[in-house]
Amino acid sequence: MLGLGAVWLAVQVGLLFFGPRSSHITSHFVIRHGNDSWRYLNAARGLLEGKLPTREPLRSLGYDFFLAFSIWTGIGELGAVLAQAAMTALAAFCLYRIARRLYDHRTGLLATLLYIVYADIHTWNSYILTESLFISMVIISLFLVIEWRGWGLTVVTSLVVLFTSIVRPNGIILIGSIGVYALYSLWRAGKYKSVAGAAVVMAVAAPLVIYIIGWMMLGYPILDLYREGNVIGGPQPMTVTMPGGLPTPPQGIENPLLQYLWLIGQEPGHFLRLAGMRLWYLFIHARPYYSFSHNVFVLLTLVPAYVLAVWGLVSRTDYPAEKVLLVSIFCMQIFLVALNRASVDGRHLLVLLPIVFLFASRGAWRLKEMTLRPS
Repeated sequence: MLGLGAVWLAVQVGLLFFGPRSSHITSHFVIRHGNDSWRYLNAARGLLEGKLPTREPLRSLGYDFFLAFSIWTGIGELGAVLAQAAMTALAAFCLYRIARRLYDHRTGLLATLLYIVYADIHTWNSYILTESLFISMVIISLFLVIEWRGWGLTVVTSLVVLFTSIVRPNGIILIGSIGVYALYSLWRAGKYKSVAGAAVVMAVAAPLVIYIIGWMMLGYPILDLYREGNVIGGPQPMTVTMPGGLPTPPQGIENPLLQYLWLIGQEPGHFLRLAGMRLWYLFIHARPYYSFSHNVFVLLTLVPAYVLAVWGLVSRTDYPAEKVLLVSIFCMQIFLVALNRASVDGRHLLVLLPIVFLFASRGAWRLKEMTLRPS
C-alpha cells in the first residue's frame, strides 16, 4: 500500500505542476476553468450571501456548497483543487476495499493501481468542475454502502450519498443503484413481503419522481439534442438526423421527460441508432479531434480492459449483491448517456472506469491462473 501511495503522489504532483497551463497559475499550481466553472463559482458566492441557486445551477448544488465552503474558509480555488486531489486518495483506498471484499487482496491492489495511474481521470482534479469530486464521491459512497453497518454509520452513509447525488445532475444514478442493491439484497434474503412493499412505494412515488426529473430537465436542451440527432457535443457536434424529422409532442404533454418518452415511442428505431452511436463514442473514448497518440493510447488500454472486465464480471463472488450494485450504477450511467449525448471530452466515461478497472483486475488474475495452470 505504501508503494501505491507513492505512485498516487507522483501522479498528482505531476498533473498539478506540469499539466497543461491553459488557465491562470496560483502558487505554482495550475487551476483550470471550463465553460461551467464561473457558474459554479457564482452560485457558491450566492450561497454565502444566502441566495439559493435556481434552475441550472441548482442541478449541481452539492458542488456549489463544496466551493462555497472553500471560499468561506479562505482556501479558495487552490484549496478546492487540492481537496479534489486529496479525495482521489480516499477514493483509491475505498476502491481497494471494495475489490478486496468482492474478490481478494491482489484484485484490490491491481484495481487501485489502474485507477491511480490512469491520468485521464485525475486530470480533472485541477479543474473547477464537478467531475473530479463526483468520481471520488461515487467510489466513497459505494464503499460506505457496502461496508458500513449500524444505525449511526447508516446516517453518515445516507448523508454522504445524498451529497454525492446532488454534486452533478447524473448523481441520480447513485440513488437508483442503491435502490436496486437494496431490493436484490431483500430478495436474496427471502424477504419477499418487503420487496413487494418497496415495489408498491415505488409505484406510488413514480408520479412525483417523473415530475421532479421533468422539472430538472427544464432549461436543458435535451429534447433539442434528440431532435438534432446530437451524438457528441462541442463546437463541431456530430449528429445523426432522421429523414423527414421527428414529430412534435402533443400540446397536452408538458413534462419534458414525458415528451422525450413520447418521441422515443414514435420512432424507436431512430432512438436505438442514436443511442448506439452515443454509447460507441462513450466507450471508445477517442475523438476525431484528439491527437493520434492519445487515441491510440486510450484504445490500446481501454479495449483490453473491457475484455478483461467482462471476463472478471462473470467470475464467482461471495457477494453477488455488491456486484449487482456496481453493475447497476454502470448501466444507469450508460442509459443517461444514451438519452443525452457523449461528452465532447469523454468525461461521462470516467465515473465508470473505476468499476471497469475493478472487474478487469479480476479478469486479469483469472487469465493468469488459466495460463499457468498445468495442462
